[in-house]
Formats: sequence, C-alpha cells, structure tokens
Amino acid sequence: MTEGRQPPRQGNEVRGGDVVLGRVTSGNFSPVLERGIAMALLDPAVEPGSAVTIDVRGRPLGASVVTLPFVGPRAAARKGA
Repeated sequence: MTEGRQPPRQGNEVRGGDVVLGRVTSGNFSPVLERGIAMALLDPAVEPGSAVTIDVRGRPLGASVVTLPFVGPRAAARKGA
C-alpha cells in the first residue's frame, strides 16, 4: 500500500534501500483506501509491515508491505463500494 495516491504499475521495482526486493505484478488506485495499491512478487524474507520504496518512473514512492485483502468487506460496504 503506497503512502500517496499514485498507483504503482506492473514491472516497477520494489526496493529496500539499494536492494531490489521484487517487482510489482499489478497496481491501481483504490477509491476505498484513497491511495495506490499493488501486488508484487517479493523476496520471501520480506515481512508484512516492512517499509519499502517503489521505483515509479525514476522516482521513489514510499509504501508498506501488507497482507491480502487490502480492505475487509465491511470497510468496502461503509465506503459504498
């Protein structure tokens, strides 16, 4: 889940410092969470809650590793999704 509204895209590198931890497989903007979300294939050593950066067109985008689903069904219903 990103720190802002910009969505990561397929192929963007996920980094921990200068180390490439994986790549985004899909990403988009979540209207329920009002931020960018993505799924990525990451090194198995990366734990949920880890802070990472995603290289989006040469700019670092702050993000955190979370488990799926990004949001539960009750939160989506409250938002009107």
